[in-house]
Amino acid sequence: MNSPRWVARVLWLVPAFLAFICAQQVWAAYTLGQTIQKGTPTVAEVVELHQENRVDVTYDHMRLRVDLPEGENGGNGGALRTGQMSVPHTLAPLLQDKKRLKVFVRPGAVQEVVVREEARASGASIGATQQRLAVVNAAMSGVAALIFGIGVFWWNRYLRRRGDPAAEQAGRREEDYSAGRRVREGE
Repeated sequence: MNSPRWVARVLWLVPAFLAFICAQQVWAAYTLGQTIQKGTPTVAEVVELHQENRVDVTYDHMRLRVDLPEGENGGNGGALRTGQMSVPHTLAPLLQDKKRLKVFVRPGAVQEVVVREEARASGASIGATQQRLAVVNAAMSGVAALIFGIGVFWWNRYLRRRGDPAAEQAGRREEDYSAGRRVREGE
């Protein structure tokens, strides 16, 4: 198999990767929504809030300690400590001075804790905003996968039907190029 066809076939990995990202973001939006809908409202203590103030790094995260209400976690309440929970960089400043946050908790779920604190005066919670961001990310990566997949399909079909256009160009003699002929004739 010649090089352009090999590259064209390997290029199918890009739309496949974009489709994977789309599926992962759909799953993230779904699990956030499940915890928002079926989770128990409670209050969590902010153990750590890390904000990266560099322009090129926008990974902000927090750790929470959630006191579980009675009847949760097998009926005995207790506490749940979260790992690093990602926070969108634009929403992290809203949480900066908060020691306690309103959250939805659903022990055992994929997304156990979702912040229900209001993001802005609009009334949407940070968790709902994160869910919308995941849906938008899924839509963008899905459209990108579709567009890139169409392009890769077209390129593979073109190479299969007509061959590599670069190989055709390389096989021509210099006299075949009209610009080269004009330069020599004008001298």
